[in-house]
Amino acid sequence: MLLHTRFTTKIVKGSGRGGIIGLPTINCAVPQDFSFKHGVYAGWVYKKNRKYAAAIHFGKRPTFNEDDILLEVHILEKIDSAFGKTLNLELTRLIRKTKQFKNTEKLLDAVRKDIKAIKQYLDI
Repeated sequence: MLLHTRFTTKIVKGSGRGGIIGLPTINCAVPQDFSFKHGVYAGWVYKKNRKYAAAIHFGKRPTFNEDDILLEVHILEKIDSAFGKTLNLELTRLIRKTKQFKNTEKLLDAVRKDIKAIKQYLDI
C-alpha cells in the first residue's frame, strides 16, 4: 500500500520498553482523524532541513497484551540532536500489518526484517 501522508504530531511519554529491548522509539500522540491500517510503515521524520528514515508502528501491541493504540517511531539513522515537543512525520508505505508474536525475540526478528525492507524501500 503506497501513500505519502505527512503530518505533525505531539511527542508523548512512552513506557520505555523500546529502549529496554534495544529498539528505542519516540512515542507520538495519535492524530484524531488518523484512519490508517494498524501496522508497520516505512516513513520519514523531518527536522529543520533534514529528513531521517524511520520505521513507524501504528496500532496495538498484542505481543505485550496491550490494547492502547499507539504511534511509535524508530529512527533508522543517527540523529544530530534531540527533538522538541512535536514530530513532523511522513508515512510512505505499509510494510506489514500488526501481528502478535510468541515472545519478544520473535517480535525483534520480525522488526529486523521490517527495518531491512524499509531501508531497501527508502533506498538508504
